[in-house]
Amino acid sequence: MLYKASEVFRRAIDAIIHFGTEQHKSIFAPSEAADIKSVMQEYGETIEQQNMVGAWLCDYAESRQPFDEIKHRHTLKEVGDVAEGRYDWKIEREERNLDL
Repeated sequence: MLYKASEVFRRAIDAIIHFGTEQHKSIFAPSEAADIKSVMQEYGETIEQQNMVGAWLCDYAESRQPFDEIKHRHTLKEVGDVAEGRYDWKIEREERNLDL
């Protein structure tokens, strides 16, 4: 239902599916990370809650398009990195560039 109702949610899931199924993708693009972070912040207040939302997003994405075991772990790690703030500087830099 959220996938159909929310554009940001759909983009976040699509980014996770793309990441989890693309052979040579090792990091999220800043816009993808921003969408994932936005959904995590909407449904989780703390980093721990956001990590749980991120794990749920990964599970939902995998229910739509299965990943292999290695990509599953890598995807969970990268989504966790988004929750932990490791993509924040990339997101902020892209937002500043869009404002110019």
